[in-house]
Amino acid sequence: MIMNSNSPAFNRVMNFAKILGIFSIVCSHTGINIGGKFIPSSCWEVPIFFFISGYFCSKIDSFNSWQDLIKYSLGKVSKYLGWFYFYNTFYAIITIIIYHITGNYWGNLPNLRNLTFGALSYISFGIAGPIWFLEQLAISFFLFCLIIFALKNIKIKNFLYPTIFSLLAITAILISGDNFEESFGRIKILIRTCISLYLMYHGYLFKNFLEKKYNYNLLNFFFLVILEIFLIYLYPHHDISLSQARLYHNITTLIIPPICIYIILFLAKAITRLIKNQRFLDILGQNTLHIMANHVFSMFIIQFILLLIFKSSLNQAEIMTNMWKIDIFRWLYIIGGIILSVNIGVLLEKLKQIIERKLNKQ
Repeated sequence: MIMNSNSPAFNRVMNFAKILGIFSIVCSHTGINIGGKFIPSSCWEVPIFFFISGYFCSKIDSFNSWQDLIKYSLGKVSKYLGWFYFYNTFYAIITIIIYHITGNYWGNLPNLRNLTFGALSYISFGIAGPIWFLEQLAISFFLFCLIIFALKNIKIKNFLYPTIFSLLAITAILISGDNFEESFGRIKILIRTCISLYLMYHGYLFKNFLEKKYNYNLLNFFFLVILEIFLIYLYPHHDISLSQARLYHNITTLIIPPICIYIILFLAKAITRLIKNQRFLDILGQNTLHIMANHVFSMFIIQFILLLIFKSSLNQAEIMTNMWKIDIFRWLYIIGGIILSVNIGVLLEKLKQIIERKLNKQ
């Protein structure tokens, strides 16, 4: 559901931080690192979404029973997994259409396994690659709610929480592949889950203990930037890839992503103060889930339209090209891909609301 931007629960800074994150992800898929050398995109563009998810988990502190917690967390999980399977099925159909047009596979053709439980361990359709995030968010959100509620019920001291979630992140680092190699199957899901829980805790910590004490001033901003530059200089191997569960075996995985996220929050706070009419940005930020799921498909549509305009005839190889003439049309792919994905999201959310209203009447 799209939240009203006038709602007390709506947080414009976090909303704009999501915009920066999704913009960076789309840019990364066209070969641009908007964070540059000193705030590398891989260290914050996906982690910030788990941070923000943890930030909005503070509601679980008000629950008095496991029943309330399970009801709340399963509601969120059903939303994320619902969209995950919707998009998995949708892109299975798109994959069939592309196959009949070009004779080439973009991933694998649909079967019972990759349309059901098999989709949780491996995304079979190349154009649907980014939807891994929806599955992982569902898993991590549910586990995070359970862990926090359990720790509170057994009266674990708050100062021990960072140790517990840091141990999860360390576990992910230790079981990840050597030399930044990709992991697969259940190990990949385990690594993603441990790291994302650690990032969610940082968001939860910020919301509950640090936000009111956190001063958005230039002194703190430049301190974080200098610290970030120093760590990157000290540890040249610092990238992370949550989608492929690739991590370097050093401490940077624990330190650099949270610092990058705090820098991005500074920027989000500053920019939201400067922009007066934020209606479009509000809509954009609230549809990041759909931008994440659809931007590859949207850029494929843009490529297809460009081929129709500039080519007298199409061949299979050109249709399957990854962003035709990207050096010329890169920003068209980026901006057009985001705008098209947002409109897909808005349309789907409206359809969802219509269906829900009709079902409630029955």
